[in-house]
Amino acid sequence: MSSDPTYIYADNAATTRLSPAALDAMMPYLTDVFGNPSGIHRIARDAARALDAARRSLARSLGAEPHEVFITSGGSESDTWVLRGAIARAREIAGPGAKIHLITSSIEHHAILHTCRALEREGVQATFLPVDNVTSRIFSSGWMSSSNETGVSYNSPSIMLFAVSASTK
Repeated sequence: MSSDPTYIYADNAATTRLSPAALDAMMPYLTDVFGNPSGIHRIARDAARALDAARRSLARSLGAEPHEVFITSGGSESDTWVLRGAIARAREIAGPGAKIHLITSSIEHHAILHTCRALEREGVQATFLPVDNVTSRIFSSGWMSSSNETGVSYNSPSIMLFAVSASTK
């Protein structure tokens, strides 16, 4: 399809063609150094060294320490991992038996919505706000900055300022 000159790909919010420079950089890891970096054999150790080098490079670029950089397989895994991590931390802070209440928008990516539903089954109270119903009593929430499905971008700084100002009242 992509070689068809009449075909127009219009879903770049979901995924974008890999740049030639990125493809060149990745080719060794797609062809020769493809091992699981947790393995003990030579290709795995080579992959682990490459992953560590990438982590150090990213950390330098971000002004972070390498142990602060986590590399996942993609957005859905990242969404799930961060949300579950935040809930685990909330449980640690609140103590055993505390009720945790998670608030998100009803139009989030399915990785967020499905994780929220799973967390509900695990005892977390989840509220799914319609996009026109943000209240002034929200202390913390998760809100995507743009939708990969519709391409709509939200005014994230305004949402965050609203949430911060509402939490201080």
